[in-house]
Amino acid sequence: MLVLLLAASLGGQACAPVQTLAEAALGSSGAVATGPVAYPGQPDAPGCLVTLSGGPQLGDSFISVAAKLDQALTGAGWTRDLGADADGPDQTAAGYGQAGDRLAVSVTQSGHGAALSYAVVLGLQSAGGAVAEATASVSAVVLDPACLSKTAWAVDPASDTIQAFGCRPLSDIPAPDADGYISYSRPLVDGLDGGFTRVKASDGAPAGQVSFVVQDNTGGSFTAQATVTGVLGADGTMQSQGLSVQ
Repeated sequence: MLVLLLAASLGGQACAPVQTLAEAALGSSGAVATGPVAYPGQPDAPGCLVTLSGGPQLGDSFISVAAKLDQALTGAGWTRDLGADADGPDQTAAGYGQAGDRLAVSVTQSGHGAALSYAVVLGLQSAGGAVAEATASVSAVVLDPACLSKTAWAVDPASDTIQAFGCRPLSDIPAPDADGYISYSRPLVDGLDGGFTRVKASDGAPAGQVSFVVQDNTGGSFTAQATVTGVLGADGTMQSQGLSVQ
């Protein structure tokens, strides 16, 4: 839980200007989180996401909602990247640039009339390093058990590549449960239960390092458990030097 709270704090600092602008344009409160951010034609990169939702008060169509954001962004000095435009029957997406930063914006509409609702997402990749440094910090990472499920925990995990984040967008990672674990259900194997992988952050890691507990079950009654401590790289993998898996 500490990891998530710190991530939200750092992400809030990096995305605060975008959040303020979007909230003012749409008249709705938004939320901020850090994690991998996608931008058309570019690899996913550490960044922060601003999400807003609402009904008819945001606009009479997803096009009008997007137009409000476009006006606010271009008025604040963002330049529209026409190569990032994409449209669908109930969704529109656009991209913007400013001083090397990239901002991907999407507006999705569902329902009609009184049931009309919108989901708005603004994803920021910062060239200035503020976002990257926040997400690369060991205290600002939302651990992804889908990544950790690729490690052979019951064999020799210390000799394997341990990836802790970067496999999925932050929006696809569930919140921790009451015990602090984030869980991932492994795919079925020949129609049978494939097991699960769970992870939660641990306190007490040395300065500059991260520590977390992994529980891994590949189906059946046996669940492997390990406590991992070491340096987490900006690419999401644990560095082999000084790595401890107990």
